[in-house]
Order: sequence, then structure tokens, then C-alpha cells
Amino acid sequence: MTWTHYRLVFQLKSPLHIGWRKVGNLMQTRRYVPGKVLWGALTARIVQMAGWGSDSNAYRQVGEALKQCFRFGYLWPAQGQKNNSGQWSPHFPWQKESKAYYWDYLYLNGMARTALTASERIASEGMLHQIEYIMPFTREGAPVYLIGDLWVRENLEECSNDAFRYVQNWEEALNSLQLGGERGYGWGRVCLICLEPDDKSTTTITWGDGWKWTSEKAGSDEHVILEWKEKNRDEGYLPVHALAADFSAPNEEEKEGAVSEIEGLIEPWVGWEYTSKGFQVSRARILYQPGAKLRSNFQGILHPWGYLYSLNKGSIHPISALKRG
Repeated sequence: MTWTHYRLVFQLKSPLHIGWRKVGNLMQTRRYVPGKVLWGALTARIVQMAGWGSDSNAYRQVGEALKQCFRFGYLWPAQGQKNNSGQWSPHFPWQKESKAYYWDYLYLNGMARTALTASERIASEGMLHQIEYIMPFTREGAPVYLIGDLWVRENLEECSNDAFRYVQNWEEALNSLQLGGERGYGWGRVCLICLEPDDKSTTTITWGDGWKWTSEKAGSDEHVILEWKEKNRDEGYLPVHALAADFSAPNEEEKEGAVSEIEGLIEPWVGWEYTSKGFQVSRARILYQPGAKLRSNFQGILHPWGYLYSLNKGSIHPISALKRG
């Protein structure tokens, strides 16, 4: 294998808001940290450590280097330490011992804010809003951790010279990340607790029983593959996004295929991306949301940003995938 798998554990040191949607005047947070958010935070920190913070092109170059050499899993909250087998376990809302409303009660809170007019220093009309966030301590007083997976190429020196030059200090950068929104208020501060590499014989990941990882050569690259095998007819749930409709970005030779054997809600994934032509709105990917049910044995390629797409490219028509969701 050309990848080394690391188990990541951060302790949350301040409120965490990962932008999701707005309902009325409530700005909701996602219940997890997508791999793209972790990628963006690490990109920013590496650029700042190198003293390139004023160079907008450096962010694009470092970000591309990280996509070449890393695969970022999602981070999920957890309130406990290691389990009986000596591993850290994320706390998913769909676990049998938990209910969604209890999960929200444990981890979520909100803060009211408003914008002020610059001249009169009074609240602007219609600007009162409430920001939802994941708390650094649960309502029961336990510290909150963020647990996930990270894959790094074994020999970073074998990446292109520019990529290696940009990412060689990635371990140091992980020690001082700030995630999500409202960072100007000190939100999103995390402390790295564990960066633990697995040995060659270990293929498990933090998602629990039934999940394994492997790698597969495809052309000039080697992909990280995540697999879930049905066990005793237990239901499987997807802790990340997965592609629900075929996607091919402009100027990319390889098409990302929609996954099959999944049942769940879908959402568009679109946002600002910095390119060689400056900031542009990305093309929307249509993804299954985390928590979607797996209906049989499952395999997917891990995108650098953490979502999964199909090994069998182009196997599902976009319209049929949307109808199924």
C-alpha cells in the first residue's frame, strides 16, 4: 500500500459552527466536520506557517498539493475516551443507544447575535439571528472530542517537488488548527490529542465494525477504497457524503460515478472555490447526506475531500439516482 492510515483525535476548545442551512433566523450547524473543512483549515495553517498569508496563489498551490498527497475523512463528535479495545469511537446520531434528539441535547447549543449599524451603533432591522454550535463540553459536563481518519502517502518525497515542499510540515500544522465559521470570535479552536498511525496489518477505521479500508491501483494513481460488509443483517449507515449523481469537473479526465445500494436524503454541494482565475462558484455535486442507509455490501473511492464515489463509473444515470433519494 502507498498510503498510511492515521486515527485523528482533536479536543474541542471552543464552540464549533460548521455552516449548513438557515431556518427562520436560526443558522444551523452540521453535526460533523466534512473532510473539505479539514482540508481547508490545514491549507490555511500551512500557508500561514510559511509566511505566505498575503499570497492568494499560495493557498491554491498548497490546497492542490494536499489533494494530491492526502485523503481527509470526516470528524465526528465523541464524549468519551478510548473504548475497551483501546480505540476512540465517534458518537453517531443513529446509534441504537442514542436518539437524534438526545444527540442534539448532548452536543448542541445556540447563541443570539445581531448586526449593528456603523453610524448609530444600534441593531440593524431584521438582522437578529441565532447561531447553532457544537459545544466544547456536553450538557453532562464531558469534554467533546472530534474523531476521524486521515490517509497520507507513505513517501511524500515521491510527490511532485512543489507538493512535497508545501506539505512536509503537515504534522506541525495539525497542532494549531481552527475549524469552521465565526473564527474571528475564537470559535473552532481544537487541540490535537492523537495522531496515531496504524501498522500494515490493520485495515479498520474509526467508523466501527464492518468498515475496512484498502487501496487499488487505477492508471497512474492508487485510490483509497472504503468497504462495508453486511454483518448479521445489521443495518449500515454512511458517516460521510456519497455521490448520488455522476459528476465530472471541467478539464478532468476521470468521471466520478454515482454510488449504488444507498437509501437516504440528498443535497447539493456547492460553494466558492479559488482557482487560477480567482474565486468562482463550483459546479454542484449531488450527494447523499451522512446517515444514509446501506442496503448491501458497499465499496467506494475516497475523494480527497472525504466523500465517496463509485468504483463503476457512469453506472447510474443522474435522474434515476435523484428519484431513488
